[in-house]
Amino acid sequence: NEKLGKEVKKMEKANAKLERSNNKLEAEINRLKAEVEKMVQENKKFAENNQKLESQVNALTEESAKFQENNRVLQENTEKLEATNNQLSSTVADLEAQAQKFRDVYEKLKKENEKLAEVRDQMQEQLNGFQKLQEMIFSQLNEKMRAMDRSLL
Repeated sequence: NEKLGKEVKKMEKANAKLERSNNKLEAEINRLKAEVEKMVQENKKFAENNQKLESQVNALTEESAKFQENNRVLQENTEKLEATNNQLSSTVADLEAQAQKFRDVYEKLKKENEKLAEVRDQMQEQLNGFQKLQEMIFSQLNEKMRAMDRSLL
């Protein structure tokens, strides 16, 4: 009986030790779940920001295309005015002044278009950076999930 009592106490100690270990593991699992949830929320925010940036890049691209079309039209108008200027010798000075104004507007719009193209390119780079960051977060999340799975096994 005494031997059996010692064996029971030994088993009770082992059970208590396992229970403490299980409690620690459960606490770690809960902590990891909270961390994973936090990363999921952050990832959702990154995805939303990526969508916003992508729509802004698309809008800037469309706007840039409009400016390019306007530039083309203005260039055509400038060329037409220059042709008319050559035909009308009586008002040469007036027509030259108008053509120069159109050139100035064309150059100004061309510079603005270049600036917009730079902004579009920068935003595209930002979008690419966010996408890389999103992929990195997914990779880390997957690794943590694997580690959690391994720790549970």
